Amino acid sequence: MGGDMKKCQECGAKCCKYVTIPLVPPEDDDDFDNFKWIVCHQGVSIFFDESGWNVMVETPCRYLKSDNSCGIYKNRPGVCRHYTYEDCANGSDEFEFEIWFKSPEEIETYQKQLNLKKKSKKENKKKSKKKKNKEMN
Repeated sequence: MGGDMKKCQECGAKCCKYVTIPLVPPEDDDDFDNFKWIVCHQGVSIFFDESGWNVMVETPCRYLKSDNSCGIYKNRPGVCRHYTYEDCANGSDEFEFEIWFKSPEEIETYQKQLNLKKKSKKENKKKSKKKKNKEMN
């Protein structure tokens, strides 16, 4: 057994218990509605980090053995080969994301906050424009 696989066993092979897929950034209410639909499914969440928006599906690799070793270690996919122990969460129970949605309600709250910010910016622009026009007249 390689040293890396031993380290993986010690941390609980966390990276072998989920997959992530990049998402197109949400631009409108329909996009957020799709996000809500996605997180309605058990074991599925959406997060934002330095790589952008992603969907996470929490499901173990079919080749992960009960001792957290890899059943196909010598023939594992490239994504697994290139994922180093330095990239690892080292057994941490929690992920650290800037934004993490686990329920439709969390997305709705975020969406409302975004809409309030947009509305506030628009109102400030209108006020600024009115003030400018008043000063010019």
